[in-house]
Amino acid sequence: MSRKPTDTAHVNLRIRESLRKKLADEAEDRHWSLNNEIRWRLEASFERQDLLSLDDSATRLENLAAKFEVQFHDLENQGDLLRAAEALVKAIEQNDPDAIRDGTIRIKQIVTAIEVAAKAVPRRLHTGGKL
Repeated sequence: MSRKPTDTAHVNLRIRESLRKKLADEAEDRHWSLNNEIRWRLEASFERQDLLSLDDSATRLENLAAKFEVQFHDLENQGDLLRAAEALVKAIEQNDPDAIRDGTIRIKQIVTAIEVAAKAVPRRLHTGGKL
């Protein structure tokens, strides 16, 4: 016959007297039975384990978010660089010296921004995405 989750099961447990004494003292301080103290402590250990699992999952999600942030930032920089290069090509085709100068400056600025971002990536990943 299967037991229901709400059924009470009897368990024989062998523990050292020193541990039994600690549990009994705590139970007395809380004004409840030794059985209740043992049950409460076992349940609490599973709750702590669940909380640790949640913390671990949250940390993993934060790390993944930081990695995606870096990748999306890189894609944005690549898009900026592509648009600046297209503008420069158009300026060259139109033989517009001012536009060529401006386009060259813009490309240099974007390349510098990409280099700065690339240097910050290891630090950003190590700190969970925060600089």
